[in-house]
Amino acid sequence: MNLNRILSMTVLSLACSAAVAQPLNSQQKLMALQTLQSITLGTATVNSMNPDMKPGHPGQDPLSQKFLSMSAILQSGLCKANVSNTDDHNNTAEKIFTLDGAQCPINYKTDDKSLYQAGTSSSTVSYQVRNPNYKKFTDVDAYIMNFSGSITAAPQNTYKIAVNGQGSAHSQQMGQIPFTVNGGGLVSTDGTGAFTTSFVAQIPNLTVELKIVSQQQANSSTVAVYLNDVQLTAEEITTYLNPPFVPQEKEQNLMHLFGLL
Repeated sequence: MNLNRILSMTVLSLACSAAVAQPLNSQQKLMALQTLQSITLGTATVNSMNPDMKPGHPGQDPLSQKFLSMSAILQSGLCKANVSNTDDHNNTAEKIFTLDGAQCPINYKTDDKSLYQAGTSSSTVSYQVRNPNYKKFTDVDAYIMNFSGSITAAPQNTYKIAVNGQGSAHSQQMGQIPFTVNGGGLVSTDGTGAFTTSFVAQIPNLTVELKIVSQQQANSSTVAVYLNDVQLTAEEITTYLNPPFVPQEKEQNLMHLFGLL
């Protein structure tokens, strides 16, 4: 349940904290989107080394070129990627992905755990840039997140899913940015369903809420994304949240993530 999974999957939810998000002016909106883009870029670069991800499709735009430059550094032999899977095929599964090394400019780790019979899942994600030259690529140079989720049976072959968590990102320009996570929705045994998502971050003197309203059908999906209750355009989503170069999970079915398929 890493950040790239949360932002790229269309049936996951993060919810609002007690703070009330006020409308943003154009400068505040740009700052918020650039911060989210910085997290997306760093995570996407790491996931380009993850064998569980399908490669994205970089273009000729400046952001894609930055992604390619960052990826080339990680793929130059300085970093070692390791995936560890344990699954007793009955109750417990754990997947750990790490990217590090003595000369690696970053240190990254995800630890996903599932308890099938209990219907619970948890994830811890940590990211830290250690090389000053690598820090020049993105403003956000570190973050840590802790998530937990549960799934319970509901009527008509559906399941109720709840997700919550918290974390903090470090911006070189703005300092620490704490955030909280919460949410819920319904999915069916075929992986279709509906979810409302919101991610609330406390940027200095500003509360930012990213909300995703999504529906997953058998052959299609619809997603609407809001920043402080103002809907983002398709171009803004593609530019800041899900650029074409972002690697995608080979398995994006939410039921699979909770060990039900």
